[in-house]
Amino acid sequence: HAFELMLSAFILGLALGGLWIRKRIDAFADPQRFLGYVQVVMGICALGTLFVYDLTYGWMEWLLSAISRTDSGYAVFNVSSHLVALAVMLPASFCAGTTLPLITHSLMKAGAGERAIGAVYSANTVGAILGILVAVHIGLPLLGLKGLLVFGAGIDIALGVVLLGRVSGRRLGADLATAAGAAALLATVLLGPMDAYKMASGVFRHGKVLDPRSAQIDYHRDGKTATVSLVRRGDTLSLLTNGKPDAAVNMGGKGPPRPDELAQVLSAALPLAAHPAPRTAANIGFGSGRTSHVLLTSPELREVDSIEIEPFIVEAARRFQPRNELAYKDPRSRIHFEDAKTFFSLHGKRYDIIISEPSNPWVSGTASLFTEEFYGLVKRHLNEGGVFAQWLQMYEISPALVGTVLKALERHFPEYELYAATDIDFIVLARREGAPRLAPERLFGDTALGRELRRVEINAPGDLDLHRAGGAAAFRAYIASLGVPANSDFFPVLEFRAPKARFIGESVGFGLELAIAPIPVMELLSGGPVLDKAASPGARPWLHKARRREAARSMVDDLVRPGAGSGESAPVGLDAERQLVRMLLVDCNRPDQMARAGAPLFALASYVVPVLRPGELKPLWDRIAAAPCHGAMPAAERRWLALYAAVSARDAAAMVRESRALLEAGGRLVEERAGYLVAAALAGMLAQGDRAGARDLWLRHARFVGRSGGPQMDFLVSQLPTK
Repeated sequence: HAFELMLSAFILGLALGGLWIRKRIDAFADPQRFLGYVQVVMGICALGTLFVYDLTYGWMEWLLSAISRTDSGYAVFNVSSHLVALAVMLPASFCAGTTLPLITHSLMKAGAGERAIGAVYSANTVGAILGILVAVHIGLPLLGLKGLLVFGAGIDIALGVVLLGRVSGRRLGADLATAAGAAALLATVLLGPMDAYKMASGVFRHGKVLDPRSAQIDYHRDGKTATVSLVRRGDTLSLLTNGKPDAAVNMGGKGPPRPDELAQVLSAALPLAAHPAPRTAANIGFGSGRTSHVLLTSPELREVDSIEIEPFIVEAARRFQPRNELAYKDPRSRIHFEDAKTFFSLHGKRYDIIISEPSNPWVSGTASLFTEEFYGLVKRHLNEGGVFAQWLQMYEISPALVGTVLKALERHFPEYELYAATDIDFIVLARREGAPRLAPERLFGDTALGRELRRVEINAPGDLDLHRAGGAAAFRAYIASLGVPANSDFFPVLEFRAPKARFIGESVGFGLELAIAPIPVMELLSGGPVLDKAASPGARPWLHKARRREAARSMVDDLVRPGAGSGESAPVGLDAERQLVRMLLVDCNRPDQMARAGAPLFALASYVVPVLRPGELKPLWDRIAAAPCHGAMPAAERRWLALYAAVSARDAAAMVRESRALLEAGGRLVEERAGYLVAAALAGMLAQGDRAGARDLWLRHARFVGRSGGPQMDFLVSQLPTK
């Protein structure tokens, strides 16, 4: 969108310049003299863009603080951004719009005839092509943005001075123009602002300029495709492209890893666990170099190709050593500076593992790595049994846009698994044939790969289960219900909608919310338990499910074996309920307490069941069933306990039986508990393949749910047949 705004501002300037000169050109006695003045003024205006550009950061700060992050606010943002582009580009482009008519008119006046038109426009086209090549491949890398702009403006001014020197008379005007141009060049070289802190701030995104008091810039270069910066805050070193953070690493010896590190490490570890004997791997998007480094910790791999379009990213990432040193020092590592699609098309190599770690889809050019055509290209370059992994954000993006990516993916990889690296990003894991299956045991131990996993607090195979969100079978119907087409190069849904989702701040809640929903719908609909191995103890700050699991396990231990759990781990909101359940286990002398047992038991079950394994939950319900108070509980509440036990065991048939019995028994139910019953019945029926029966049940009982269903109910209803 930035390119569109700049291009439209540039073309508008050309058009206005051409329109202005059209009615005046015949009045010029010496059009060549006027062209000389225009060239000098154009150069001065080009130099002035540096000073205007420096002001735009403050304008954008004010703008983002003044407008709302809504649809109407997005319209204002785009119009305002266009005005900013016009303020920077219009003066110089206006002058440029006058030059071609002036040159053509001068040549025709000198007797060149109509051939002058073709000559001027062909020269202009050749110059534009050469200018791009020189600027991209020589100017930006050697001179930087400021130096290249000064160089280009200097050419404009020099051309103007030469033209003025060729005409006779009125030397004062020519001398003044020459002096003005030289003064402008000198002032820009000495005073022209190009603040690295502003350029690394990403003010368009957060509305804040980077504060030198809290951050230090270790590296800043203007590359062929992006401005690359390294920003240090304490022990955290962050890689930024055009002000947008793309990788962050904790470089200190203490403290937890940065959330980005989870994505970087898991992007390599998951495909290594999914392939029985990988020999070759390709990693698209070098970033911090951590993913390539983790791949190279595997002794099985013989070759790792890292594909990066911007050379300065690889240069900047050297400062992440020793966290990424194998990417630079291991002889199996090869770094290629190329566009990913071009690399695969030209080299024709095939791999056991391909990893795609692009930037966010709203970043220019990135959305093409989330298209149906790209996934087809990847599949063609995977060996038999090959594994593909891709990072996908869950923040600044809508469910529909995630759906359009997954729909494009499933055209070529119909069976895939989603793993949550953190609460805000996913890693999509797919296999060339069939569904990916992990054999994670071989990743752990006293090896370089095991140490990398332990650094990000993944200590055992069961810890990977905590990250599993579900499989394609569970997500397919939900994605279909969104009604979006597959993202493709020919219908680039993602590219055009992602900037708006970023501005509004949309997010995809189903990953986090379904992971902790009262009914474990993802386990039931993904064809197997998400938590089927024991996880290592310890709360992980980057995964809400893991933090909640620790608290839930402590609560259950405390109820089953009083004193075994940690009271501090229990959430404050459930402390009263836990105390009441504990009382029910030991004291049956309070009939009034028995009548009120339903609410605390419901709160307890809703909290602990989705995050604990069946084997961890069974002792809780056995303990309650064996307590003296159990017989004194109302019959309906005992049936609720049977339902909780069925959900804990992920027993679909028992879930349907118990929830339908409670629904058919009638009686008054609070909205939240009614929603739980309907969700349990739907999940059980869908897990057994009874989609028609689930639809009939929903039609009969939807009125009881009200607004209590939440994301799990939306997800379940999306699985139902429409007829």
